[in-house]
Amino acid sequence: MSNQLTLADSINEALDTGKEATFLYNGTLYTFSPAGLITFLTANGTLPVAVTATAAELNYLDIATLGTGAASKAVVLDASGDYTFPASATLVLPSGGTLSSSSGSTVNVAGTFQIGGVGMTATAAELNILDGLGVTATIGLAPSVTTDGMDITITVVDAAGATVAAAHNLEIWMSEAVTGLGLTADTYSGDLTATTGTIFVEHVAKKHWTVQTAATGIFAGTLVDSANPADQYVTVKKPVGGAFSVSAASGVNWEGV
Repeated sequence: MSNQLTLADSINEALDTGKEATFLYNGTLYTFSPAGLITFLTANGTLPVAVTATAAELNYLDIATLGTGAASKAVVLDASGDYTFPASATLVLPSGGTLSSSSGSTVNVAGTFQIGGVGMTATAAELNILDGLGVTATIGLAPSVTTDGMDITITVVDAAGATVAAAHNLEIWMSEAVTGLGLTADTYSGDLTATTGTIFVEHVAKKHWTVQTAATGIFAGTLVDSANPADQYVTVKKPVGGAFSVSAASGVNWEGV
């Protein structure tokens, strides 16, 4: 019987090949198909629960090497808990899916990492240059102790909002637009005086300057105007890119208002 396995063959081989198994059990010689063998083993207490898998489904476990993936085969880790996907495999997360890396774990990318189908060419060392980079500036306004003065505090921060403690050169100007576009048409009675950091260049008198923050990443100064205009905006060119940071309207942030 060419489609039968002998008594010396393993039951596992019977399940693997789909052939019949012949074996001795309690003095009786039995011959079973794989499905019949599973039913017999279950009924006689050899398997703890009923098995409903077909031979084809059980064959998903027919893996050449533990921990090495193959098409149409189950995912089985090796002795170290590692698993290698087939060379052409694609790991797809459904819409709304999340791939999480727990604290303390490491994700290594030896191939190409893509975002939106575009491969990243920057190395990890190049990306780390961005760590702690000042990318924007916050602007605080408050009435000054100086007559008709408004205190201006500019802080350079990173993408997480943390202050970047270093000296930064900034371009700042006064505007009447909430967007920061254009110079103000007002003529200030007084000028900007630095209290923290340094004013390098005054490009337009009392309106437009290049300054440098202190090593703390902060520039502070007092601007004076006896008219106390409410519609003025302090505008700072961001350290990275050409966009602007714009303060709230000067409003009542003048001494004497």
